Amino acid sequence: MNNYSLTKQEPLVIYGGGQIGISITQRLISAGYNVTAILDQNPSGVKNSPVIAMTAEDYFKKKGKSFVFIALANGLEHLNVAMRLKIIRYEKIFFLPLILQSKAALAMINSWNDFFAENYTVLIPYYNLLWNVSSDDFVIYEYCSEFVIVNIYKDHIFSGGLEFNKHPFSSYYIKKNTDNISIIENMPLNNNLIEEWINKYRPFSSKLLNFFENTLYCSNNFYFTFASLAIYNNKGYFNIIDGHHRTLFMLDKGFKYLPLRIKKYEWELYFKESKAQALMDYYNNRGMKSLPFEVIHPAFSRFPVNKNKPDDEFINLYKELLLNDLGL
Repeated sequence: MNNYSLTKQEPLVIYGGGQIGISITQRLISAGYNVTAILDQNPSGVKNSPVIAMTAEDYFKKKGKSFVFIALANGLEHLNVAMRLKIIRYEKIFFLPLILQSKAALAMINSWNDFFAENYTVLIPYYNLLWNVSSDDFVIYEYCSEFVIVNIYKDHIFSGGLEFNKHPFSSYYIKKNTDNISIIENMPLNNNLIEEWINKYRPFSSKLLNFFENTLYCSNNFYFTFASLAIYNNKGYFNIIDGHHRTLFMLDKGFKYLPLRIKKYEWELYFKESKAQALMDYYNNRGMKSLPFEVIHPAFSRFPVNKNKPDDEFINLYKELLLNDLGL
């Protein structure tokens, strides 16, 4: 069973004693649900609560497992709190997993919003399902199971083939000898041609530039619908075949991950599902609050980074994720 729903009989606690937590506590009680406590790191600071306020640790010692709804105003804090509750051994944890991009995480976000809008019968995915890594979950659109539109990291995209590195469109390159490049640094390194290209070679007419500006946040998702066509090269990166202007416009706007239309099997080679899962499991099982450095992979694109020294196991897992799976 992948999902569950809240019943009126089971004990329910709200995490967060602020305005949001108090409000939803009152609404749930009015709807006939068994709210037994509000959990907060500072219980004495919780005002006007219709139920007792306790720390998550004290509640678990006295009452045991209960359904937990996280009601914090800062959505980015939800996951850190959920991971701490999991360590305490709570199991049914309902929150906003904003940095995770699995299908279960998306379902959890949608259900949380519905629940907050008083649809209390929604289906809720189990916590461990949120951490499942699947290349299919990151596909924006699929064409007849052969081509897909996906987001690729900017430094893994070439404009033109490897033999055309001096072409004005070629903003990035791969150094032939990368043995001495730290894996913590972006690979390949930016060769600074992009700034020169933008200043000197920008081929955008005012009409084209205005069009791109007007479609940046349009309702039909122009940049996804007409994603640039690209092909995987023998270095494990992507050469743009068509759509240079669209790609470079988004790059100029500061996007780190850019939409490309590529072959599905090439996406799977690039994504490295099992190796991404191994690194995700490491992060989850150790209750990490942030990455020690930016992990260049779609599954980790939203994760917070707090630069510090990673341990050897993390380094080895990241090295595995970087390996070229082309068999070349």
